[in-house]
Amino acid sequence: MEKVIYKTLAECEAAINTLKVIGVAVPDWMEKQHQVLKAAVNTKAVVTNTDTPIYDTLVANYPYGKMPEEKVKCIKDTVNLLLEDGEHAEEPGLLLGKIQCGKTDTFEDIIGLAFDKGIDITIVFTKGTKPLAQQTIMRMKKDYRFFKPSDNLDQKATINIYDIMKVWNNLKQAKVEGCKTVIVCKKQATNMSHLIDMFSKNCTFLKKKKVLIVDDEADFASRNYRSVKLQALKDEDGNPIAQDAETEMAKISQQIDDFRKIPDYCRYLQVTATPYCLYLQPQGELNLNGNVVKPFKPRFTSIVPVHAAYIGGQQYFEDSQNPDSMYSHLFHQIDQKCIDVLGHEDKRYLNNAVSSANIYGLTYALISYFMATAIRRIQERNTKNRDYKTSALIHVELDKKNHDWQSRVINRLIDSIKNAIVEEDQSDQRIWSAIDAIYNDFIESNRKGREEKFISVDLPMKEDVMDEIRNIFNPKKNNYHVQIVNSDEQVESLLDEETGELQLDTAANIFIGGNILDRGITIKNMLCFFYGRNPKNFQQDTVLQHARMYGARSKEDMAVTRLHTTSTIYRILVRMNELDNQLREWFLEGRDKGTDVNAVFVGYDKNIKPCATQKIKASNALTLKKQMRMVPAGFWTGCNTAIKKTIAQIDTLLETYPSFNKKDENGFFEMDCETVKEILSLIESTFVYKDKGNIHNIERKNDIKEMLCAWSIVQASLAEKYLSCNVQTVT
Repeated sequence: MEKVIYKTLAECEAAINTLKVIGVAVPDWMEKQHQVLKAAVNTKAVVTNTDTPIYDTLVANYPYGKMPEEKVKCIKDTVNLLLEDGEHAEEPGLLLGKIQCGKTDTFEDIIGLAFDKGIDITIVFTKGTKPLAQQTIMRMKKDYRFFKPSDNLDQKATINIYDIMKVWNNLKQAKVEGCKTVIVCKKQATNMSHLIDMFSKNCTFLKKKKVLIVDDEADFASRNYRSVKLQALKDEDGNPIAQDAETEMAKISQQIDDFRKIPDYCRYLQVTATPYCLYLQPQGELNLNGNVVKPFKPRFTSIVPVHAAYIGGQQYFEDSQNPDSMYSHLFHQIDQKCIDVLGHEDKRYLNNAVSSANIYGLTYALISYFMATAIRRIQERNTKNRDYKTSALIHVELDKKNHDWQSRVINRLIDSIKNAIVEEDQSDQRIWSAIDAIYNDFIESNRKGREEKFISVDLPMKEDVMDEIRNIFNPKKNNYHVQIVNSDEQVESLLDEETGELQLDTAANIFIGGNILDRGITIKNMLCFFYGRNPKNFQQDTVLQHARMYGARSKEDMAVTRLHTTSTIYRILVRMNELDNQLREWFLEGRDKGTDVNAVFVGYDKNIKPCATQKIKASNALTLKKQMRMVPAGFWTGCNTAIKKTIAQIDTLLETYPSFNKKDENGFFEMDCETVKEILSLIESTFVYKDKGNIHNIERKNDIKEMLCAWSIVQASLAEKYLSCNVQTVT
């Protein structure tokens, strides 16, 4: 191939991609030009004349234009709070963002600014799967590419990025001094053990460095408890003695706590979209049978701003309620029977797949997905000259053995759909009726999208859509793929080396999987999410992490995207979105500020648990319900001499209050929240808790704290600053 001199990096990369598509090896001279052009671009991109070169370089190269002011404020405020000194400095901070809303990008910027302000080493904890750790390393190397090690003595900042498994026993001090270091560590026993050994035994010089821990998906594995079985005891008569079970830290949680105690200077940032178990942790240090563990409840919360391209619960569960919105077409209801069929093997459905009414919901979803893919491929080819590839996710069962069964059913259905469309076989009108209904639905959603000015592209003619599907099904191309993804190895093999996302190798890519495809895994261009996980008790943190359809999605994609699930699951998802919004609003409106009582609002629903029980086993969590009464118990009052002045103070606060003489027929009158809280605190000061004989009530002392905690939540939740009070004298 004749040598060509390329003027820009874009020209060179376009030529390389063309050669790869046609299967031609990229010549060495082209690779060398690519490296030179890339290095030149990176050099120009680095900001040097500043006190914060790493952060300013990241801001200057923000991939979406100018970094929004809200995001800049979030980053700077978080770093300032993390690095402040004081009694509670080592308690965690929390970076709270929505599912797939740019949390990784934000914490990378936080790390960059923290490096500029004196942090030497950042430990990034990831979910305990190899693909997610690999994805994190790929992503960070790409985003920190401006700071790769080089021989240039003028380079102002160098960031070395390591996998703990590769450096735990051989990291040289020379590689750390004068550089910044990122170590990615899975939340897995061997990884954590190596990290502890690295700092405490193999590379003890690291203990003197300033360390920042960034715990990605901090509500996953980072703090779990387990019950300890106690040895059975009997009294002198041989009767069993009742014993309270003891609680201890689970292994990974204990290892994280052990590591936090090693560096001389250590700060901790939790990152998650589902923080419920974090807010329900005990306040401060915790003593578990003599094992004192560091605090894990966040001392502050920073909210990741939602970017303009984000699609999430707002669109799926709020805007969708407006019949005039494009998003009102997102949800398509399927019957529970369809989910049940996919949950256990029944070969009858392989023989008569399409004709079975029980799995018509899946048939409809697959036809809808192929039609949506065809539409988007035509639109992208006509407007941008792109070979557009899409994805669908089937998430029904956790049990891996059922994934193979689902794959066989789906492939059988696709064969029937393919035969009907390619051969124009009209024998099964179910398929053609579905095609008509789906296209008409797309007509409406695209019309509404144009009226709302979300999109400007035209919907292709129905016959053009069918021809495009025939091209996808062409046996010479087989431009679609059904892939089971239920192991680390499978996910790892599918990750794109550049982006860390799942690779889309064909025009239509259908992924079948379970929990392996939840936290942290990004699947782009998803036009179909078929969701059927229906446990007895819905766990909010788990279910929300399944929402892989959230994220940066184009409006054109959303015009043909569909969520297929049962009405029961959909109602639960709507309620979870409401509860999640309430928590987010709590912080956005500053309701967590200005109170001295340890309380955070976590919404309640009888059908939904915020998190697994083992995550909050050591907590004294309190659920508030309507008309719930809270009264202190198990106390004595102090002697008359000791409490006389306090009682008089309480009486004065009540009787001199302006509305005291405006009581209604039941004795209620309005009083401002702060005065009520002051009175409750004064009442608490008159209580005496101590053990006498067989009466043990010291442990009941928290009752009044629970009352004040509940009061703090009520106070912050109320729009009004007044509450109706009833005064009763008890003698």
